Amino acid sequence: MLYDVSQRYIEELVSIVEYRHIFGMVFDEDGPLSMEREMAIFHKVENVLRVRYPLFRIKIIACALKILGVDHFKGQIDFLSQADHDVGNDKMIVGIDAVCEEDYNTPCDAFLNELYGAK
Repeated sequence: MLYDVSQRYIEELVSIVEYRHIFGMVFDEDGPLSMEREMAIFHKVENVLRVRYPLFRIKIIACALKILGVDHFKGQIDFLSQADHDVGNDKMIVGIDAVCEEDYNTPCDAFLNELYGAK
């Protein structure tokens, strides 16, 4: 599906696609994929498409679900600091976003300590 969607963007003359992704939420028959396997999927799709469209790039904004609390947010940040998410000098993961409705979930300022502590 990632390949098909990316291919459609290319057909619309989009060269850089920014996906929002929640790491740790992709499953196969054995359970959740490791974050490294998730990144490998993004890299594989990008590399296959770049053979024909060299300017094509995938960028990822990691999303942390505020409804899952500070531990989930910290887990996303920890992964970003440890992951091999570089392709040469081109960073694939470009940001993090705390998502979910403000009215019903923890406000964004509750996550500032984890964010400021990240490198």
